[in-house]
Amino acid sequence: MSHYIYLIVGASGSGKNTLVNELERVFGWDAIESYTTRPRRPGETRGHTFVTDKEFDQLEGLVAYTEFDGHRYGTTAEQIETHELYIVDPAGVEFYFDTYHGTREAKIIYIKVPEHQRLARMRQRGDAIDAAVQRITHDRLAFAAFEELADLVVSNDIFEKCLLSMIDWINEQEVSE
Repeated sequence: MSHYIYLIVGASGSGKNTLVNELERVFGWDAIESYTTRPRRPGETRGHTFVTDKEFDQLEGLVAYTEFDGHRYGTTAEQIETHELYIVDPAGVEFYFDTYHGTREAKIIYIKVPEHQRLARMRQRGDAIDAAVQRITHDRLAFAAFEELADLVVSNDIFEKCLLSMIDWINEQEVSE
């Protein structure tokens, strides 16, 4: 297990889930499946534990929390302590640094992708055009200054190049631990 929790941050359609799936395979790590009250997308099998509002209200020890489009997302301290990878948005990162006081040091990896490419990816995964445009508009503001907070900024316009950059950087972090 790593000493670090790698916070994977990127706008919608940036490829976070696909990259995290590969990092899990390469390093033998586990990604947190955050709790959410949003409905499951068609074909979605990983990434979240889907709960009702009542079940979400009963969660204890939330150390990352955010809301989007009327749905809540969160992660517990116990999940942080037992996983190495966590996909989270900027509001969740801020909440994390304000509330988490455990043993895991966070490293932030920010995934960048041009808006036109993200829009195409969202449409390909089945998002409605109005929902995709709404998300792009939301993310433009939410991620405006986030790059400055990241420990690593990597472009995911070419998947293999992005993945190799992340693997190399993570290996450097793990060696220097």
